[in-house]
Amino acid sequence: MCCLYDGMQQSNLLTQFIYLISKLNIMKKIKLFTLALAAIFAGSAMAEEVTTGTYSVRTINGAESAWAYDFKPVSDINIPSGVENGVYYSNTKGGNQKVSKSGYLSNKAESTIGFEVPSATAEGTITMTVGSSSDGRYYQLFVNGTAGGVNQRLWSKAGDDLEKKGPQSYTFTSADISTIDGKYYLTFKDNNTEMKPATFKVVLTNDYYENLAPNNAALKSITVDGEALEGFDPATETYNVELPFGTTTVPTVAAVAASKKATAVVTPATAIPGATTILVTAEDATTTKTYTINFTAAQTASSEKELLNVTVGGKAVAISENAGSLLVSKSADLTALVINFEVSESATASIESGSAQDFTNPLSIVVTAQDNSTATYTITVTKAVKDVLYLTAASTEGDKMYAVVAAKGFYVDARKNGTNTDFSGYDLVVLHESLTGKDAASGELSALATANVPVLNTKSYFYPEGRWGWGAAANGNDQQGVKVNTAKYTNIASHPLFAGLSDTITIYNTAVAKNIQPITSFVEGKEGYVLANVAGGAAIHELPAAARVGAEGTAKYLLISLLNGQYADLTAEAETLLSNAVDYLMSAEAWVPQSGPSTAVDNAVVAEKAQKMIINGQLVIVKDGVRYNAQGVQL
Repeated sequence: MCCLYDGMQQSNLLTQFIYLISKLNIMKKIKLFTLALAAIFAGSAMAEEVTTGTYSVRTINGAESAWAYDFKPVSDINIPSGVENGVYYSNTKGGNQKVSKSGYLSNKAESTIGFEVPSATAEGTITMTVGSSSDGRYYQLFVNGTAGGVNQRLWSKAGDDLEKKGPQSYTFTSADISTIDGKYYLTFKDNNTEMKPATFKVVLTNDYYENLAPNNAALKSITVDGEALEGFDPATETYNVELPFGTTTVPTVAAVAASKKATAVVTPATAIPGATTILVTAEDATTTKTYTINFTAAQTASSEKELLNVTVGGKAVAISENAGSLLVSKSADLTALVINFEVSESATASIESGSAQDFTNPLSIVVTAQDNSTATYTITVTKAVKDVLYLTAASTEGDKMYAVVAAKGFYVDARKNGTNTDFSGYDLVVLHESLTGKDAASGELSALATANVPVLNTKSYFYPEGRWGWGAAANGNDQQGVKVNTAKYTNIASHPLFAGLSDTITIYNTAVAKNIQPITSFVEGKEGYVLANVAGGAAIHELPAAARVGAEGTAKYLLISLLNGQYADLTAEAETLLSNAVDYLMSAEAWVPQSGPSTAVDNAVVAEKAQKMIINGQLVIVKDGVRYNAQGVQL
């Protein structure tokens, strides 16, 4: 792909040219100077190719495999179907696409734009910047004429609401590449909105291009017995490697040259101690570089006997003071859990890594060092009392809500939502706001709407029609806190959710847009209890089991509206609120509101032994043979 040139030859040409222009008048000199430079440098660059058209630029070099397309011409240009500078254009109506001063303009959804990549196995990212756009505009990836999914789009504006805005970069794999006329492209169509992208940039992550300078005699990598040489740097030519005590076998060394047109010849050491050399010869056949690895053996036997990188059942186990512990699901079979680990170099272990072990009792592992000293490690695996399903599309790193749940000592299964509809094995399900709202229309998230399992939900956008169908949600505001609904419920201070909290609860340390996305209205039968408000609607909502699951339901439900990306910004008050929510949802008590004077249910907490039923469409609570409505008034 690169045009190479001989630097010496250019120098000679330039010398001859300077002599020539010295014989001419000044205007001729200037003109000839320009033409001569163009002739000398046209189509050539050191380890780089740049092709400049009227409206696009493509750059490929050894440091970065990139195509940068800049759609900013001096004047408007109509583009017929075809290929220009690595860009593929097609219009199903036969019309031209257009590039204006503010960017590329396709003919709505009838046109395709594609960007050439060098191979069907290429991987990397494509990023778009937009000169003119508004919300809701995007380019949809097409693979050989078939539209991709909602996550295969380039959006005009960045955001996390995939109905109006989303990522402006897309990470692609070989599965995203179309083949057109024997070449490979990433192809896109817009969503019928006529936005104007100013630039596209494709950057490859896998290794297609090298530094192609003909005098490049550097190495790209060195391995010793299949492992990367520690501390390798192409500019460093000598390395000293100490092998374990007693080593007599010369390690196998392999090397890869930085340039695919260079050669690397390995000459092994003849003994230990000894030196292995690597002679690299550049493409020009004259430039060379020699790398040397000096091997020696330790003079004394090692006393190292660490147990490292332990996992049990695929879960990492931290080792401290020769002991490690792991909490597993309450349903786990402790009699046959696979343990994997590593030990210090030259050390051995009393059991094999990768073997199934019985963890009904703590497992002891004896590690013996090369000098025959030993260390005993104890691994304890404990079944949890309760299991929590934590559904999230975000990392749990820095997620304070996840930390609150994990600190309870429960087993937490954190994962993205899927197709599971059986929640009988879980004692609580927690829903993170990063989950996609549209997913609540089917699958696991849809089933949770009526599942008889306690649910702590933090995403209000599960409520709208076509999802759970419980009501409507607003896109939020920058409020940092919520106001407990003392005006509606006289006994709300007794709700376990607000234990240790005041009537005004600060949720976030900082104010950002959409901090709290409230419920603005409820459908009939899903009103439940609005426990706290924020400007625009309900911020905390409790729905009794009977209204969510049915007359036989017992599982409680809470919405505490939060915002993805802000879980690391939660205040100590918010952490207390979430901790209270987990305790309440997993407890055997159900709060019953009072909106008037105290009644026979004056403690506002109905023990689990109280019977709940629906009579004529209304929730009725029977305690000690007396019936009460949802407000605690005796019937």
